[in-house]
Amino acid sequence: RMFRSDMRSRLWFTYRSGLQAITPGGVTTDAGWGCMLRSAQMMFAQAMVVHSMGREWRLPPEVSYEALPDAYKSILSVFADRPDAPLSIHNIARAGEEVGKKAGQWLGPNTVCAAMQRLCERG
Repeated sequence: RMFRSDMRSRLWFTYRSGLQAITPGGVTTDAGWGCMLRSAQMMFAQAMVVHSMGREWRLPPEVSYEALPDAYKSILSVFADRPDAPLSIHNIARAGEEVGKKAGQWLGPNTVCAAMQRLCERG
């Protein structure tokens, strides 16, 4: 029971299609190339949850989005799949382009970390 509560409380960002274009070239999905970007988002978001809400915080069972704590919703909004979200797939892919990888290409762990660092430094 505790294990289920713990797993349910972990953020899960997965491949999506039908996104607003990630690049002017029209990439609208991260399927097949976005795994490392999504992994970085999940790790960073989980760190934000622990920092903001405490290590013991758990997602209540069967809670609606509206009933979630504001701090949790604020964290989710940072990673939303929209170009205006600071750590969106769009912005991570664009920052990856700045370090030599085009959107649609697989980014390794070091490249994703460099992209995330650039985004965080921009504030």
